[in-house]
Amino acid sequence: MAFICGVSLFAQSPRLWYKTPASDWSQALPVGNGRLAAMVYGGIVDEQIQLNEESIYAGKRMDRVNPAAKANIPVIRQLLLAGKVKEAEALAQKDMLAIPLRQPPYEPLGDLRLHFTGVDANAVQNYRRSLDLYDGIAAASFDAHGVRYTREVFASYPDHAIVIHLAASANGVLNFHLSLTRAIDAKADFDPPTPNTIVLTGMAMPPKNYVGEPQEGAQFAGAVRLFTDGKMTPAEAATLEVNGAKEATLILTAATNVWGDDAGQRCRQLLREGSAHNYADLLARHKADFRRIATRVSLWLGDDSAETIPTDELLRKTAAGGDDRALSALYFAYGRYLLQSSSREDSLPANLQGKWNDKLDPPWGSKYTININTEMNYWPAEVCNLGETVDALYNLLLRMRTNGQRTAKEMYRTDGFVAHHNTEVWADTEPIDGVPYGIWPMGGAWLTLSLWEHYQYSGDIEYLRERAYPLMHDAALFLLRNLFDGGEGLLVSGPSLSPENQYYTPDHQKASLDLSPTMDVEITTALFQAVIAATHALQVDEDLRTELQAALKKLVPLQIGRYGQLQEWRNDYEEVEPGHRHLSHLFAVYPGDEITTSTPDLYKAARVSLDRRLANGGGGTGWSRAWVVCLLATFGDGDAADQSLRVLYSKSTWPNLFDLHPPEIFQIDGNLGATAGIARMLLGWNGDVLQLLAAPPSSWKDGKVTGLRAKGGLTVDMEWRDQRVIHATVHSTRTQTILVGRLADAAPPKTVKLSAGGATVVF
Repeated sequence: MAFICGVSLFAQSPRLWYKTPASDWSQALPVGNGRLAAMVYGGIVDEQIQLNEESIYAGKRMDRVNPAAKANIPVIRQLLLAGKVKEAEALAQKDMLAIPLRQPPYEPLGDLRLHFTGVDANAVQNYRRSLDLYDGIAAASFDAHGVRYTREVFASYPDHAIVIHLAASANGVLNFHLSLTRAIDAKADFDPPTPNTIVLTGMAMPPKNYVGEPQEGAQFAGAVRLFTDGKMTPAEAATLEVNGAKEATLILTAATNVWGDDAGQRCRQLLREGSAHNYADLLARHKADFRRIATRVSLWLGDDSAETIPTDELLRKTAAGGDDRALSALYFAYGRYLLQSSSREDSLPANLQGKWNDKLDPPWGSKYTININTEMNYWPAEVCNLGETVDALYNLLLRMRTNGQRTAKEMYRTDGFVAHHNTEVWADTEPIDGVPYGIWPMGGAWLTLSLWEHYQYSGDIEYLRERAYPLMHDAALFLLRNLFDGGEGLLVSGPSLSPENQYYTPDHQKASLDLSPTMDVEITTALFQAVIAATHALQVDEDLRTELQAALKKLVPLQIGRYGQLQEWRNDYEEVEPGHRHLSHLFAVYPGDEITTSTPDLYKAARVSLDRRLANGGGGTGWSRAWVVCLLATFGDGDAADQSLRVLYSKSTWPNLFDLHPPEIFQIDGNLGATAGIARMLLGWNGDVLQLLAAPPSSWKDGKVTGLRAKGGLTVDMEWRDQRVIHATVHSTRTQTILVGRLADAAPPKTVKLSAGGATVVF
């Protein structure tokens, strides 16, 4: 890395790279355009490209509300007020949970398989497999028999297709068989009018252990069309055979009937549109679109070794205690890449695995777990300059709102919009699975805060008016109407729980349900305050504003418990698992901001809670450890945050840098949460002060970052040496005055006047 006049020159795009093909899914490399996704293995003789389309879900849209809920929720509340927790839980298990009890899973489309003939794997030299994080291209190249072979795969957003390009440096040496397969519930065949096309059609069927789920699901179609300069011959089992080629281009599309289209017709239409362009045009259109977003942000931490050390080796060295600067910068760029690739303006949001899932019955259905995981997926969206990805979350929320209004009326006898801890493509909002997980009515409210945050960063008043506010309004209305008198002049809500933790009752029984657990109070406070601010900005709903302001004063206050910790429940219960993976009651520290240095007692108590969790083995899953990174960065403890990143790398990261949930389960939330944590180490707010280099580890002595975003329409570029910011520029979308501080200064923060559309050098 060179410096010229204080500006760093990045030698090349950040990339993952390897010297061998992937031997399994944990080593394959992901590409995606929001709607379509693929895992590329980079095989020499046999290549597998595992495929996903975002809406291939089993089951169907149905009313899952338990008809007994409406009559029994008031009874459950009274039992909880009377301290009869186990009776309340038994009644909730019987009369509140959805029918059927589970939601259907997200399933893969299938696999594109290529078998190459005429290439001896033992003769291969100079093999390299890579994923360019700025171009969005997975590539493999090698030499064999005096010929250079190259393969490129990308998922094009402009052309709604996955594109595969195969090439050789000599004429007539590229020979292969092509097939499109799925393990069950699908059939591949040639498309009669276009003999160079294979179409795979089927239906996503629920696994047999999904009791009560309708035995049907999304109808899907996937199609691949082959263009080549060689001889192409249809073969048995819907296989295309190519001989004597120098290059070939494959265009793959997919569709379902979830949005009302005929899956086959829609798939073929997309294929016709994509096939209208040659490979050079497809590549140029894809790169222009992808780089427009990917290159907005760059991070360098003083170490260029990711360019010279293969990624799997770099991970092993870092996990063994080596320098983590190069891996952290690469991991950060990869997190941005994953969010961009799994969440675009007209897609569904990123689910538990983004969009990359190879299992017909994946853990937790690979759905949307909205008591932390889906929200965590969008923590880096604004600060990492990926604001348009939040549109995907809005797309799902809009459908959830309709269902959630019905759930609010039919379960709680109230207005507004409610969603519990899980949803999927059908946008279900009822409580599922079981009491310790499902009886938590805060999922919709938390999700709408992502829309409010988008407004805070963008300042787009029309976005607030047309998109964010209607959903925020309905979520807040449910929370407001769901409050009731809990005695002592306080308003409480419930039944609910602190996801997914348990406590001991006074007679030492394990319990989950409570009234106004701490996280519920914190989310309610955050949403009420956001809606109050929005009503001022939009000059609407004065009566609602008055009601919310009055209710805020009567919520259960945040409390400090016997260990000096922030209490997780209304009472100071003993935890069943002191090292529990969820850190729910610390929401008000991060991603919220109710607890700050301006509330010193609660701030200290929250840190005690975090330290107790960690001392008892907390942070054991990737996403939980990522939340720890974010919290420690918010507490200003950069070295501890960095140590948690190292734990993430050593215990929860696959060779392809996918995040792990034990045992050996990919969950994208850990990747995206840790990306947000790295950003929080670099940039944050301390009260009204924009804090540059907010919590840097002592090992990150020199570095440079460009393009990070801050609330108020701000974009920040900065460079530091010896942990001191030596140059910083703030770009603003509007004229305003802000306070800016840097970690190394004992001096008070600077007052900086910014001009709309201008760039101001601060340091």
